[in-house]
Amino acid sequence: LDSTKRTIAVLSVTSMKSLLQCLENGVDVIGTNLPTKWSRTHQAFCVPLLKGNKKEKSSSLTESPTTTSVLLDLTDKQYARDGAPLVANCTCLTCSRYTRA
Repeated sequence: LDSTKRTIAVLSVTSMKSLLQCLENGVDVIGTNLPTKWSRTHQAFCVPLLKGNKKEKSSSLTESPTTTSVLLDLTDKQYARDGAPLVANCTCLTCSRYTRA
């Protein structure tokens, strides 16, 4: 651990745009209520996989206008019986355990 490096923390992040800016700029600790808000409203924040310089993402996910990440609304009837993972071809713990249904 480098003792000269300071931890960067940002509190009260209230939008997806701000959250993504924090992640892109290497913020270490982010204080936000967004994951709680999304889970209460049955939404999932999905980040498409990156392989090399190509972004792989499911064609059924709607891209946010400001980012390449998506907020998937799981209350939509099209996902009621959808057994696919949140992000196609993703091997993370969440996508391997949970489906869009």
